[in-house]
Amino acid sequence: MAPISNAATVEKLIKKVADGDDIVTAVKSLAVLNIPLKLAVDLQIVEVLTPLSSSPLLNGPIHEILKKLEGKREKENSGKSPLKKKTSIRRVSSTKGGSKKRRSSLVTKKIQEVPPKDEPLEKENCKTTSNRSRLFKKNEPTKKDSSIWKRIKNVQA
Repeated sequence: MAPISNAATVEKLIKKVADGDDIVTAVKSLAVLNIPLKLAVDLQIVEVLTPLSSSPLLNGPIHEILKKLEGKREKENSGKSPLKKKTSIRRVSSTKGGSKKRRSSLVTKKIQEVPPKDEPLEKENCKTTSNRSRLFKKNEPTKKDSSIWKRIKNVQA
């Protein structure tokens, strides 16, 4: 049951709405309050607020109030919460602050291991290096000769 002060404020606000005094603020205040179902039936809140729901200013708060009361009514009738419980979704932890992604079937597949290749090793200045070549060659920057150097090379040749 709601506290007496809550019931008293609900009654005052409903009387303001019924009398037509400051309807907008009264309805917005009612939308915030938790109105017990028994009190709503006694004060006939649904009958008072339904004609006002066509107003664009009051449509949102009135819809909130009626939705709360409907939910309480369904909960009381069925003994359960009217909202369905959501099933949990397994998620994979993300890397570097990205959004979390759903686990796909590809993640759970076993990755085949590739046997390491035996490559001949060469020693250069006490450092062990392999004879691998890059798949894509690095483009090393080439130094462009200035026009003066080109003339000197042409004269010398």
